[in-house]
Amino acid sequence: IVVSKVAERKLEVRHDGFGKDFEFETIFGPGASQHEVYTKCAAPLVDAVLDARNACIFAFGSTGAGKTFSMLGPEGGRKGSSNDGILPRVASELFRNLEILKADTSNAVGGCQCDYQVRVTFLEIFREAVFDLLNGPVSSSRDPSQSLSLREEKDGRVYAEGAREDHVHSTAEL
Repeated sequence: IVVSKVAERKLEVRHDGFGKDFEFETIFGPGASQHEVYTKCAAPLVDAVLDARNACIFAFGSTGAGKTFSMLGPEGGRKGSSNDGILPRVASELFRNLEILKADTSNAVGGCQCDYQVRVTFLEIFREAVFDLLNGPVSSSRDPSQSLSLREEKDGRVYAEGAREDHVHSTAEL
């Protein structure tokens, strides 16, 4: 299998004389930094969350492709390094901005104590089955009978029925 970048947003995959083109919004090469990926893919979602919208970061790929590295970083996001992945960077920026908003609002309304809530759900989709990563360890067998069902609200929002949703108050807690 040969994968070639044929245009700014297009890859060609060739195998046994057959080829197929795939077009993407963004293509990152092997030399892309964690900062580049965060800035292009996740930073706009922080702004959306601060505007009271939901956000989802979805990593897709085969085993060993780098999903965990991209999402958490080599230390699982616990070291605060330049190699931190998307989630530690999102959490840091989100809570930093929330503190600024909280202070600005308090000053604007004469010392009123404002509060915010951040809720998270972590899911894994494996072979079309959805598993809750906050509700204890997922067994290596990923038994489909333990998977969650996806549902849709009347307003179009999709959720995993029975998924644990945790309130978090800081980057460290996340």
